Amino acid sequence: MRILLDCDGVLADFGKGFATLAREQGIDYTQPKGWDVFAGLSRNERKRMERAVLQPGFCRSLPVVPGARDMVDGLRSDGHEVYCVTAFWFDHPTWTAERTAWLEANMGIDRRQVVHTHAKALVDGDVFVDDKLAHVRAWADAHPEGMVGMAILASWCGDVWMRDEDRDWYDVAASPLALLEAVRGCDE
Repeated sequence: MRILLDCDGVLADFGKGFATLAREQGIDYTQPKGWDVFAGLSRNERKRMERAVLQPGFCRSLPVVPGARDMVDGLRSDGHEVYCVTAFWFDHPTWTAERTAWLEANMGIDRRQVVHTHAKALVDGDVFVDDKLAHVRAWADAHPEGMVGMAILASWCGDVWMRDEDRDWYDVAASPLALLEAVRGCDE
């Protein structure tokens, strides 16, 4: 199967890296629930953090989600094609290059298996994993038939906010290794 993995919140712990950067900027920061790391910052703090994130080196410095490399290696050893489908930071001068280098160094994902796009639903695969519910929903809607079509919400980098009615239609993986087991269950 072709497995499509988002990077931030799935392979890279963007929230932890952002929190570290905030402390370096002298900001008393508590990571909010969900994927919007800027939530709860004042206008001044938000501007400072936007400037700090845009500096070369931030993307490459993000920590690895514990278990993520084992998950990627396990998927590969099971014979799956592993691709990273990741959005780029629009105004960041080196984001795409840093992200590609990060994926090669930390996950062993070759640059030819990295898709940089904000239109993730356009990428074909059998399994799609992202930490943003809107991306999971859009991909599942775009791939209803013809493939395994498993859309999985990664929740291992913190709480993922969702309404109760959202909880019934997709799978949630609580850890990288739980995801590996879910994919292995599709092979049987």
